[in-house]
Amino acid sequence: MLLAACAALGAVPVLGADKEASSGSEARYQRDVAACRTVAQGADPAACLREAGAVRDSKGVSRVDPDPERLVRNALKRCEPLPEPERSECVAHIHGNGSTSGSVAGGGVLRELVTPKPAAPIASSAASTAPPTAK
Repeated sequence: MLLAACAALGAVPVLGADKEASSGSEARYQRDVAACRTVAQGADPAACLREAGAVRDSKGVSRVDPDPERLVRNALKRCEPLPEPERSECVAHIHGNGSTSGSVAGGGVLRELVTPKPAAPIASSAASTAPPTAK
């Protein structure tokens, strides 16, 4: 009975989706439901159906937060646990310093921030050539 109810609910198109995307996700859902009917012994068919419904419902849903200020606040929060000087460099990245190259489609995005550091002082040559003191 639960299977019939799930299949009946699956026949209703997702509201707000265009007809082509709706029919594609509906076809995928129907395949998933059919696969749930043949789950291995000991597996939970109800959980399988819930997962199939969740996949169908998540198609075409944008998860991007439209508030850019919230995105910046969240990014800055990710910098908080870092020790200095990494925290300062992380904040600089959030504010757009540095360079970005690559793409997700190309395998990854590389963000680079070059922070010049002063060189450590070099010990004087007189101190390094002095003979060791006798005891």
